[in-house]
Amino acid sequence: MYSYEERMKAVQLYIKYEHSLASVIQELGYPSPKALYKWFKEYEKNGDLPKTSKRRHQFTHEEKQFAVDHYIEFGRNYSRTVRMLGYPDRNLLSDWCKELAPEARKIRRSKLNYSQEQKKEAVIHLVSRKTSVRKIAERLQITRKTLCDWKQELIGEERKR
Repeated sequence: MYSYEERMKAVQLYIKYEHSLASVIQELGYPSPKALYKWFKEYEKNGDLPKTSKRRHQFTHEEKQFAVDHYIEFGRNYSRTVRMLGYPDRNLLSDWCKELAPEARKIRRSKLNYSQEQKKEAVIHLVSRKTSVRKIAERLQITRKTLCDWKQELIGEERKR
């Protein structure tokens, strides 16, 4: 949130610099282009800016629940959900997930330790190609890269990049 003085300074520079968003942002280091343009339109319309800045939108319970459901359904990625829906921001979505679906938050797996024998067995499955690399990795709860690293370690073949 920016103070009245900061917002007015940005709008005045925007006018001085002949409506160059980039020049104002480069000089001040704030705001975003959309915010500056919105402030300018408000100033142009009313001849001044509101003394206090209020959040425009209070989200309904249904909007919050929709965002949380979307987050869960589409890969549990805050940034992707915000980008796809256009609301809210990542921090707010994280708060909503903690509130509305605490059990559905991303679960980080603890690092599993595999014996040399287990690694050898996984590499044998990999080179015999009875199933896909992805399926082998998922079954072992490791990444495909880890599986390929094991292959390199055990049989010395270089990974294809």
